Amino acid sequence: MSFKNILSQLNIFAQCKKYGLPLWQCPQFLFLVMGIVIAITAITFYAIATRYIADPRLVALMVLIITAILFIIANIINRSFERLAEASRMKSEFISVVSHQLRSPLSNLRWAIELLMSGRTDPITEKQLEYFKILKENSIRMGELVSDLLIVSRLETAKLLFKKQEFAFEDLINNLIKEFKPLARASNVEIKFEPEKNLPKVFSDPSQLRLVIENLLDNAIRYIKERGQVEIKLEKRDKNFYFEIK
Repeated sequence: MSFKNILSQLNIFAQCKKYGLPLWQCPQFLFLVMGIVIAITAITFYAIATRYIADPRLVALMVLIITAILFIIANIINRSFERLAEASRMKSEFISVVSHQLRSPLSNLRWAIELLMSGRTDPITEKQLEYFKILKENSIRMGELVSDLLIVSRLETAKLLFKKQEFAFEDLINNLIKEFKPLARASNVEIKFEPEKNLPKVFSDPSQLRLVIENLLDNAIRYIKERGQVEIKLEKRDKNFYFEIK
C-alpha cells in the first residue's frame, strides 16, 4: 500500500464521503471513537489497579490484556460496519446504473406506442387500441417507478449534489423539445417555445434543471387534449428567470 493510500485511509471525512454516510455512521469515525474509549478505559483501569495491586508488572500486563481484548472487539465491529457500508454503496450504485439504463428504452417504448395509437403507421381496431392503452399506461408507470428509484438512491447515498455551471437556458429547452418531438407528433401536440431575446446565461445545475423541465414537458404532452398545443415561455424578471409551461 502506497503512502498516498495510507493517507486516504486515515482521512475520515473522505472515507465517509466514499460510503455516502454521515459522520456518526461512518466505520472510520466509529473506530476512532472506539480507540478513544479504549484509551480512556486503559488509563482508568491502570489508575485503579495501581491502588490495589502492588506489582507494577502485573498491572501493566493486565492493562495490556484488557486493551488488546477491547481493540480486537472494536476491530471486529468496525470491519462489520465497513462490510455493511460497502454493500450499501454497491447496492446504491447498482440501482443508479440500472435506473439510468432503463430510462431511455422505456421512453422509446412509450413513444413507439404513442405512434402506433395515432394510427399514422397502419389503421388499428378498437380492440388493438384498448391493448395499446394498457401498454402505454404500464410503460408510463414503469418510467415513474424508475425515476422514483433513482431519486431515492441518490438521497440514500447523499449524492443528490448540484454541479453548477454557466449555460444557455434556452438551448437546454430547445434540446429537450427536439427529444420530445416524436412523442408530441404521435400525440398530435404542437410545442411552441417563445424565449425572450438576448437572455443571459444562467448559473445552475443543467442536469437537475433538465430533469425538472423534462417531467413538466412530459406531463404537459401526456395530459393535453388531442390536437392541442404546449406553450413554453422563458423570460428574465429582475434577477430571476421566469419559466412557464402551459
